[in-house]
Amino acid sequence: MTTRCPMCDAGALGMQWSRDIIMGKIGIEEAAVFFKMTRNEVMDHINTHQIKQDAATGEYDSEDFYLKRLLNMLKKLEDWVDYICKVREFDRENIKLAIMLTKETRATLHDLAEFQGRLNQGGNVNIRIEKMNAQYIELTNVIAQEVCPSCRIKVLEAIDRLPAIEVSAQ
Repeated sequence: MTTRCPMCDAGALGMQWSRDIIMGKIGIEEAAVFFKMTRNEVMDHINTHQIKQDAATGEYDSEDFYLKRLLNMLKKLEDWVDYICKVREFDRENIKLAIMLTKETRATLHDLAEFQGRLNQGGNVNIRIEKMNAQYIELTNVIAQEVCPSCRIKVLEAIDRLPAIEVSAQ
């Protein structure tokens, strides 16, 4: 038995939270608390629920306007290529049109990814790192000021046992 997704059930509110997570405006943990979900359920929603497949027709759809437009373009391109292959009209104009449609679809996909913050853009990464650093400082301040001395030692020892984050040079 599958359970319903609280973020999907929230409609426009869930879509806004999804966009904010993708763009790095809010964290996954915040969404998990707000929607009473686990971190993994939120990630599953972000990674798989934004695009839905109709079981009867096999066609894809999304409530998100931009994804819906992109899926529509991809479907038209796929239908057109299937038609050309079926009638075997591989002339210069059809090949040129296929290339043009593919480029347009790729450009739209790039713009959508950029809009949703899925592309690795230099300044955007720095902003996220600064935000994570500020959150880390806030967390350590809370541990230092709000936790009793014996618990503080246990928390700090547990943090020390965590594996170090490896940063790869690009």
